[in-house]
Amino acid sequence: METVVHLLTQGLPEGKELDDVGRIRSVYPGLIHENCPRRADFDVGRFARTFGEEGCLYELGCKGPYTEANCPYHAWNSGVNWCIKAGHPCIGCTEPEFPDFPSPLFRKATELRRGK
Repeated sequence: METVVHLLTQGLPEGKELDDVGRIRSVYPGLIHENCPRRADFDVGRFARTFGEEGCLYELGCKGPYTEANCPYHAWNSGVNWCIKAGHPCIGCTEPEFPDFPSPLFRKATELRRGK
């Protein structure tokens, strides 16, 4: 919706307003990982081993380190929730390669190969 509002109010974006795949930077401002509430756990190597545990969800398949989106700012369901807040790893749904690259969802992204 934010993209549509931008187009209606400001017209077609160009140049520095777009990221490398042509998305509006205000809607895709950077990696989810950079603003993840569990980032401090990642930085000290504290990873959840099962769902429901405290810690970073990277080992459980979180794609936040590879996904650009504004989920940490706006959330979904009228701003109520988003994957990480719900205790679920980011599934990378805003990336151009979704759903192929982040699959299988519960496998660590470093174990996956892009373009396959």
